[in-house]
Amino acid sequence: MSLPAPDPTALPPTSTTLHPPLPEGTIDTHFHIFPDAPLAPLERRPFTPAPFPNSTATQFHASLGVSRSVLVHSMAFGPDLATLREYIGANPDVVGVGALTPSDGVEEIKRLDAAGVRGVRAVFGGDVDTRARALGIRELARRLDDAGVAWSVLVQEWDSTIFDELLAIADTLPPSQALVVDHLGYLQGPWSSYPSSPSPTITLSVPHLAPLPADTPGLQALLALLKSYNVYVKLSAPYRVTTKPETLEHLVKAYAATPDKLVWGTDWPYVPLAHDIARWKAEGKGEVPTGFRNEDLAQWVGLLREWLDDDTFTKAFATNAQKLYG
Repeated sequence: MSLPAPDPTALPPTSTTLHPPLPEGTIDTHFHIFPDAPLAPLERRPFTPAPFPNSTATQFHASLGVSRSVLVHSMAFGPDLATLREYIGANPDVVGVGALTPSDGVEEIKRLDAAGVRGVRAVFGGDVDTRARALGIRELARRLDDAGVAWSVLVQEWDSTIFDELLAIADTLPPSQALVVDHLGYLQGPWSSYPSSPSPTITLSVPHLAPLPADTPGLQALLALLKSYNVYVKLSAPYRVTTKPETLEHLVKAYAATPDKLVWGTDWPYVPLAHDIARWKAEGKGEVPTGFRNEDLAQWVGLLREWLDDDTFTKAFATNAQKLYG
């Protein structure tokens, strides 16, 4: 049965204008597609997306002037990678980040690699504790290493103590597989705008970190991972941690202490956040296609231009992703 048609205002933009243009060779390392395709069961998918044609994503990237992009499989489709494989098969400048099931062995990973997949999402149930999630990330990396592919494992964790757990086992991670930390690490601090955010505490004396609170959960462990291991952080989706992106300057500059470990992504089409979805479901609209957020990508790119020197900006938008995704 087809889903009800969404309000046209719920659909994502097909273009965004950026001035000045992005560096030559820019790669959008994080976007999604939502074609009209079978979804995971309602109780298992994070939200019900409003469907739109794949050409919308193509038009959006053309408007940005990006040369390549990385399609991150949406778990709204569950573990079925049909939509991802179709899109990367039709677009040679796109690689994919998918998902694996426990039964996917070496041969399946090699088939996905041949199809253009270059990464895997670390997906866990809500009842899995943080220590077990860190071990699960390591297990995913080991599975990829055993298959002989050079991929990345996408780390998407709200509990920032995951970085302490990962640092504790970092020496046992296979160096062949990068960890790519999504969306500024989801770190919560004085910039945070959501009810679960902790209060700011004290200020660091280290100049390039000031005025970040010294005990910002997960920060020091993540910085150590970026400095010493095959770990990257994605300068994407500021809206996932704050309603005021301009407050993220010191966090971004802290990450920029390791300029070779930064990548950038649009997170287009700006999917709804947990509180958006909770409100939607509370209104009894769980099976109605959920609209997308209206975010100012140009503002975020402008802030990154302001905060990063030219060389670091080019590394974050182009050079590092070229090395990471081949």
